[in-house]
Amino acid sequence: CHVQAKCIDYEDGFCCECNPRYYGNGKYCIIKDVPLRVNGKIHGKINEEKLEGFDLQSYISMADGRAYTAISRIPESIGFDVQSLQILGSVIGYLFAKPVKNALNGYQLTGGVFKHSTVLTFLNTSQVIRIKQKYLGLDVFDQLRLEADIQGEIPNLPHGSKVIIDEYQEQYSYTNPGVIQMTSQRSFRYVTPTNE
Repeated sequence: CHVQAKCIDYEDGFCCECNPRYYGNGKYCIIKDVPLRVNGKIHGKINEEKLEGFDLQSYISMADGRAYTAISRIPESIGFDVQSLQILGSVIGYLFAKPVKNALNGYQLTGGVFKHSTVLTFLNTSQVIRIKQKYLGLDVFDQLRLEADIQGEIPNLPHGSKVIIDEYQEQYSYTNPGVIQMTSQRSFRYVTPTNE
């Protein structure tokens, strides 16, 4: 158990539970309502543009369950296109979503140590992108670490475009022991500086 957790002896076996001011899965606990950072590296290839150790940074406001995510040093050739990869931030949002009733967020289930794979298919195109993320847990500074590999093609958007993503839902289901599957369909549109 984590230093901020207690071991509970149930009839079926032992279970770790985070102390009241903390939450997590018992093995990994973090203080409730204190801001958290996520840092990681991105590698791969998007639209033939090689990604070499780009920085992903996210700031999580635990008090209200919001996550703000950015990727640094994106090549200009795909800079506007990458806005369609909002899924990178939504995984972090799921991890630290405000728990409602008995529903648990991703961190409470995984302790921040898990793998996430995405196959993103863009309708009416032949473009598909595959994203593999490996979340490594908290480091000594209580920042969540991750590594990501992105491979594939995404739609080319006009220079200056701004992507607008309509409201969407994500459905999380246990499919096998240790496996959670998320399905979602998202619609996005873009506007250009000239409102085309």
